[in-house]
Amino acid sequence: MTPRRSPKDDKRATRLAGSLLRLLVRRGQLIWLMVAVAVVAMSLISPHFLTVENLFTNVLRQSAVVGIVSVGMTLVIATRGFDLSVGSNIALSSSIMALLLTESGATVIEGIAVALAIGAAIGATNGVLVAKIRVPPFIATLGMLSIARGLALVFAGTTPVDLLPQSLLDLGRGKVGFLPLPVLFLAGTWLVAAYLVKHTRFGRYALAIGSNEEGARLSGVKVDSYRIAHYVVLGVLTAAAGVVLTGRLGAAQATMAVGLEFQAIAAVVVGGTSLFGGEAKLAGSVGGAILVGVLRNGLLLRSVDTNWINIIIGAVMVASVAFDGLRRIRAGRLS
Repeated sequence: MTPRRSPKDDKRATRLAGSLLRLLVRRGQLIWLMVAVAVVAMSLISPHFLTVENLFTNVLRQSAVVGIVSVGMTLVIATRGFDLSVGSNIALSSSIMALLLTESGATVIEGIAVALAIGAAIGATNGVLVAKIRVPPFIATLGMLSIARGLALVFAGTTPVDLLPQSLLDLGRGKVGFLPLPVLFLAGTWLVAAYLVKHTRFGRYALAIGSNEEGARLSGVKVDSYRIAHYVVLGVLTAAAGVVLTGRLGAAQATMAVGLEFQAIAAVVVGGTSLFGGEAKLAGSVGGAILVGVLRNGLLLRSVDTNWINIIIGAVMVASVAFDGLRRIRAGRLS
């Protein structure tokens, strides 16, 4: 005969679960619990989801592109900014790179260097507009979204630019052992960014600017210069993600990466970084990118309409922002 649980046991279990949840939230680890739950859920609704080929070749490889962008986006959001132009950045930098490789005889290294330079220029322009001219990030980056996408269409048209060198394709399709190269690129990007945030002025000042911009300025921080630098880093990482995406797809196109900016922002927000600035949970952003990838892949395998997939991911993002807002309200009341 199973002993009956007392009300005290139920209250103790509830308090323990609440404490564990608060600990996960405080340390930014809740996202990994969400990823585990999502993997189990997708495995139940699709028998083809939980396979080595699907998880590593599809989910992780696709998530790596969003993850690389989300690492840079985390630094910018930490300063209370954001960038809506990353998808167009990928389209322009990747299209120009592909045209150079196929029509001008440039080497792969030269093509990648040009792509990264274009990404840096887009990031610098966004940073100057936001930091120096005081254009709101929404307006500045929304305008750049249109400009960069338009330039990509002017230079490359709507026809895919393919017949790319094998060495470029290997960047998006290659493996080291069982791990796809894009996943290793994502891991390296995350580790470098984590070091910058914890051990350098570049990272610490991002948090200081997001927490109290005026206070940081009065403390001698060159706020405008650092803000521009954060946008430049995001631009370079975005172009690098575009190189990886082009290698995986085997072609570049002016219409590629449409909506990727929303996936990256969703990954950052779902990963626990607040839109109110002052914090940068990089591991959470990587987890958020994987969560978005798991949901998208599993639902596609189940033949769910793309519109409904976007609705579900959007709902997860809104719920995460609402949760963050409620957490801050509660913290304010307790303090």
